[in-house]
Amino acid sequence: MRRTPLVAAVFAALLLLTGCTAASEDGAARYDCNGRAVERTAFEARVPLADLDEGGRDALTEALQAEGFGRTVSSDDGWFVLTRSATSIEVMREITESSDASDGEIPPDHEFLAIEKAAAPGGEPAWTVWSSSSCALRVDLGQLEVPGIAFPEAPDPGATELRLLVRESACASGQDAEGRIQLVALEESDDRITVTLGVRPLDAEAVSCPGNPDTPFTVSLSAPLGDREVVDAGLVVPRPVAVQPDR
Repeated sequence: MRRTPLVAAVFAALLLLTGCTAASEDGAARYDCNGRAVERTAFEARVPLADLDEGGRDALTEALQAEGFGRTVSSDDGWFVLTRSATSIEVMREITESSDASDGEIPPDHEFLAIEKAAAPGGEPAWTVWSSSSCALRVDLGQLEVPGIAFPEAPDPGATELRLLVRESACASGQDAEGRIQLVALEESDDRITVTLGVRPLDAEAVSCPGNPDTPFTVSLSAPLGDREVVDAGLVVPRPVAVQPDR
């Protein structure tokens, strides 16, 4: 596998410009689940839910019942522990069920659940759910957002460029991402091309979220595409870049 010198230089410059990388101050890389930071070390450790003490398991059950979720979580369903303290627990699981991507969004591949122990005014401390969501788990690019990417049409095997459509994930008041897309990393091998793109969010105090349009973006290759697979490496679980479905 090789990385083009230009891309390596761009990546290094990006890190200097943003002053922030995919690593926290202690060097532990992070992922992103709908704006919630997930420590890479905890994600990769995948401590089974069964390893929680009885108090932790009871806390999860109490919180879910209090919020009327009508469900439980268990190791059998793939749930694992991210963090555990006396007042908070965060767990996650990989989603294996298929999901409709016809709206142009990246289908979720993980589910995140966080509970905390707190007291309402005049009440006793109790466990409640404070975050529950599914997400396409993304690599943390610091001040850049990981977008969704697709081909507008099946690429030509003889092409030396990847013509992509980029859809920003952050709110952008309905504007496209022209001029704000950056090529973070590009690696080419004999059978695979991995690409990581980032989008610099709008520098605005208030933006609305009516839905973001696709923005064309071109990536130059060192050799014709051929039959190599193109993979979006901005996702923690990389996925082949597909042709955008008709909408």
